[in-house]
Amino acid sequence: MAETAPVHEGYLTKLGFNSGKWQQRYFVLKGQALAYLAKPGGTEKGCIPLSASAVLNTFNYGGNIQASGVASGTRVKPFPPGHGLEIVAPFKGHPRAYYLFATTKAERDAWMAALVAAVEASASADPHPEAVAPAAASASPVNDLAPSEEDVQEAPVSSAAENVADAAMENIPDEEASAQDHKQLSEEQAETSEPSPHDTDPASGVVADPAVDADNDAVASQNQTEPDEAPAETGRAMLGVNADFIHQLSALLQKEFGDEYTKMTTTEICVRYVMPLTKERQCAWVDLLVEDPSHAQHFAPATVFVSHAWKYTFQTTLDTILHHEQFEAPGAYYWLDLIPNNQHKAVDLPYEWWSNTFQKNIKAMGRVLLVMSPWRDPIPMTRAWCLFEMMNALNAKVILDIRLHQSQIKDFLDALGEDADVVMDMLVRVHAQKAEAFKLSDRDMIFKTIENTLGFTELNARIKDQLRGWCLEQARVAAKDMDNTTDIEPMSRAAFFLSVGFALAAFGEYDDAIAYYGKALPTYVEELGADADKVADIYNHTGLAHKALTHYDEAMRLYNDALRIKVALHGEDHPQTAALYSNLASVYEALDDYAQAAHAAQRVLDIMLSDANEDRGAVAVAHNNLGMILKTQGRLDEAFQHMKQALDISLVEVGELHPSTATSYNNLGLITSQQGKYAQAVEFYKHALDVRVATLGEQHAETAGILNNLANTYKIMGNFGEAIKYFDRARNSLKAILEPNHPFPAITASNTAGLLQMLGRYDEALDLYNFALDTWLATLGEEHAYTATTYNNMGSVYDATGRYEDALDLYHKALKIRLAVFGEHHHQTGVVYNNMACACSALGRFDEALELYDKDLAIQLATLGPEHPDTATCYNNMGGAHKGLENWDKAAELFAKSLAILEPTLGPQHPNTLGTYDSMSQVCEKLGDPEQAALYRARAQGQSSPPTNPPSAPAASD
Repeated sequence: MAETAPVHEGYLTKLGFNSGKWQQRYFVLKGQALAYLAKPGGTEKGCIPLSASAVLNTFNYGGNIQASGVASGTRVKPFPPGHGLEIVAPFKGHPRAYYLFATTKAERDAWMAALVAAVEASASADPHPEAVAPAAASASPVNDLAPSEEDVQEAPVSSAAENVADAAMENIPDEEASAQDHKQLSEEQAETSEPSPHDTDPASGVVADPAVDADNDAVASQNQTEPDEAPAETGRAMLGVNADFIHQLSALLQKEFGDEYTKMTTTEICVRYVMPLTKERQCAWVDLLVEDPSHAQHFAPATVFVSHAWKYTFQTTLDTILHHEQFEAPGAYYWLDLIPNNQHKAVDLPYEWWSNTFQKNIKAMGRVLLVMSPWRDPIPMTRAWCLFEMMNALNAKVILDIRLHQSQIKDFLDALGEDADVVMDMLVRVHAQKAEAFKLSDRDMIFKTIENTLGFTELNARIKDQLRGWCLEQARVAAKDMDNTTDIEPMSRAAFFLSVGFALAAFGEYDDAIAYYGKALPTYVEELGADADKVADIYNHTGLAHKALTHYDEAMRLYNDALRIKVALHGEDHPQTAALYSNLASVYEALDDYAQAAHAAQRVLDIMLSDANEDRGAVAVAHNNLGMILKTQGRLDEAFQHMKQALDISLVEVGELHPSTATSYNNLGLITSQQGKYAQAVEFYKHALDVRVATLGEQHAETAGILNNLANTYKIMGNFGEAIKYFDRARNSLKAILEPNHPFPAITASNTAGLLQMLGRYDEALDLYNFALDTWLATLGEEHAYTATTYNNMGSVYDATGRYEDALDLYHKALKIRLAVFGEHHHQTGVVYNNMACACSALGRFDEALELYDKDLAIQLATLGPEHPDTATCYNNMGGAHKGLENWDKAAELFAKSLAILEPTLGPQHPNTLGTYDSMSQVCEKLGDPEQAALYRARAQGQSSPPTNPPSAPAASD
């Protein structure tokens, strides 16, 4: 038979499902199959079936579209340049989306026309094409010792080096899927039955026996077919089974199918066992079981709803239920959809039932068990029904137990201990909007319900929070089991304790992590020696945990112990030595020793750049950490360059949705904000926030840090509504996760106080400043930059309320600390000089005020430059002092300089600008220029309320 001639062919760029790379491929369309090769005439790499597929509308990804040359196959994330189309093709019982890019619109349109024609030609073909095995997830290798986490003064930001490895092949078969997974029904079954909407998907809602409410018989929507069976909320549909029945069922299936049973999915059990058993009566399995006296005793109203994917092996689900019943819910009755649902009829339930009754039924049961498998790429996170069931559990506020099969727990803990990123990658993949269902109508119903209740953003955040809780619980349970196990080798026990410590530290449980490191250390010292590499690693990780708890002296001691061992074993210029220097730099920074911190951070970067096997992720971290230290020293241009290099590397190496990318975005926001480029800072912060919520969720300290930074920037810009919104989100995200005296709530409280102060709510502001001060004194002591900031800000409240002498006392305290920490020529020292000058002006001590303003101006010009809003504030306040001395010409000159900066940076409607307009109008009156005075007065009155920061007001916060 002659080979079919190509209908259309040419180069396109596609995403490799396993490698995560955008790759150039040569596509050949023949009939209803779209094959792709490495090059014309090369080996076929894969084939996209077009039968029962859909070619979606064309799309472009804004900002990434170029039309020059074919994409080279180098990694470019999130999308390559080009013009795209999408094919949704059948894949293992659920659709897979293929994203393809051409380099010109004309090429893309030609492919669209050819593909649509091929799909339309397949309309009369088999609507259930043979499924193809999905690709297996690839793992990422990790270094034993990673560079340190990075703390940022204004907000918590961590960073870590990542190593990414791509799988070498495409379309590797899914190890979880059995050979017969999702087979079509036989012809005989297809003629006599229709599987339920969930026979190839996760657990469905509770589908009831035939029972119709008489009062509702006549009610039918114009555009909706009345369901064949209406739901009932009681009776057989709500029955669960006990552990005895599950034991018997497992034994029965083992006898029926032999060794094959261990590989059979829930779908196969349904098709090959349940449906033939219930075929004659066309009923639910529960109908047969409860009528059999030997089984009826095992049924009762369900107390646990089981959410599981039908792609699992059925034995995995049953084993997980039995373990759950034995250790967590003795005597429970489990609602397992395969039993109460009629698998012969697809019940067309109305949307209202799914959005209301379904949740009530879950609430009545009181508990949901979600079976996770495989943990590296959990199927429930990709299936719409499982996510829907999780959403209903969260809405109903019932217990949600996320459980892993026992066989996978140790592998999970080992991987989590070695590299928390493997779990982070799992969390990154949680996007409810991308979930799939076997029936498109089911997916549409679920999405509609989500949009009308929680919404996708909130659902994603809550699911990630549940998964984090699940990870921690798995670690604790496993450690408890190990404590009770006696017949195990000492090194195996120590290694397991170490893994548990890593896992606990990865999720912020530092005290417990330190305890488990302490359990592991003696065995490693005894077996390997006191100067062994692994002993140094334990010192390092214990130091990281102590640093996170602000135990800086203990962290420094442990880092130095580890550094001594690493230098002796590997030499000065080794990546593991660099990691210890990085950790030391972070402690120096926390102790305000910025010269030592910068020296250590530069040492790290030099080692990373000279390493023959250069780790690009580690280089990005080194740029990031050095940049933040330089920022603190006021070397902003240098800091920006390092942070920009860190971002560029992260985007190439790990892509947009990764914690290290969020770190770079956030830190660029901090730098541009300090440079006075507030609109640009907001954009950087919003990028960082999107990534943080997607990877870590809303309830996380690092998410709160970015929310805090965003709010503070809006406050500076005078957008108080947005500032309040983001400050509230920051506080709420911290309430449930941090211990008393943790620094992050104090940061948020201090910034909220600054906003309340600008709104004239001084008593509330002072209460929050006092809370922050108590935290800093308890955790950091008197001689710390944070303590100085709070003294300064409390002084500005006293200044605003007329208590000028009290304000000066607090300013003097702040100045003493800042001179000791930062020195004379630092921006933050200048801020205190400014505020002291304002208080002196208010007391009529104008000459003294001008001396202090001169000191502030010299510092601001040297550190921030002549076009920064803080420099404008200094000119403005100097003008106020000259106005008090009746030096009208000099006052007008200084106010004009201030406006020349304020108008282009903050805009004419900012409170600071409006206040300066008002001052100019007064000075113009004194100079005998009523025309100019009227002009400035009109501009000043363009606001809806009086200026909140008149010309002589101090700069309240740093």
